[in-house]
Amino acid sequence: MKFSIGNQDDENIDSNPPFQKYSIWYDCNPYGTKWKYSIQVSILLAMIIAWLFALVYTCTHKIETPPLYSVVTKRKINRPLTMILFGDSLIQKAAEKYGLVNKIKDRLPGFIVTNSGNNGEHIEELRHRMHKEVLNLKPDVVFLFWDSDMSGMSITLTHAQREKVLSNYTMKVKEVIYALKNVTYVIVSGPTLASEGPFIKPVRFFQRQPILETFLELNKKICAETNVTYLDLHTSLKRVIPKAWMFYKSFVTADGEHENHRGSVIIADALAEAVGVWLKFKDY
Repeated sequence: MKFSIGNQDDENIDSNPPFQKYSIWYDCNPYGTKWKYSIQVSILLAMIIAWLFALVYTCTHKIETPPLYSVVTKRKINRPLTMILFGDSLIQKAAEKYGLVNKIKDRLPGFIVTNSGNNGEHIEELRHRMHKEVLNLKPDVVFLFWDSDMSGMSITLTHAQREKVLSNYTMKVKEVIYALKNVTYVIVSGPTLASEGPFIKPVRFFQRQPILETFLELNKKICAETNVTYLDLHTSLKRVIPKAWMFYKSFVTADGEHENHRGSVIIADALAEAVGVWLKFKDY
């Protein structure tokens, strides 16, 4: 094979350059389609190399979760205070698999913490069992944490259908919050994550992310209107996920949605911080 550059004689060019058999460029015609395909192959190889570099870096470097909240100052309280963790699988799995209840107790000495999470429950199911499992126990603090209602929303709904779903949801959430009016301190949170990154389950991520953001903003609005505390765990969790971790699903969650040990620590820290601020203005 021969190359020609300008008017230079072909005979002055080595017809078998030493790099020929090692290069993907040697048989490319700068004015033909092979040149375009070679560029595409090179870009693909570069992307694969970048992905492998991120994988190796993540596996070989110990990533520490940065401190998110200060530990609540331990102080003596006059009587035990009760807290109920009320919600769906976000609470149930974190409590049963990753010790969320004990993590909260460690940060809030003097508190009796009860797990009342039930897998897959929507706000309607929570409303039905609230009297028996929450109100009858007369807790001092209730942490309302769930995201199952996102399953009732779809990006394929019409505007009218979407508004109806959100209106019904708002009404039911407010009913639950108003029923907790005799509880001294109510904290609401959720949803948290649809996925830790777009490269694990891209279809799920891009379908659920707009829905998650809709419910996130709506919950904030409901809390503002009902004068209860909203705890933004979505931001708390997202801020500690390394950018290289976008290829994985288990930095702060076990499956992209439900918190693992590291995620449970972040939840316990955030919840303890919120309760600690509240305790500063209470005499117990």
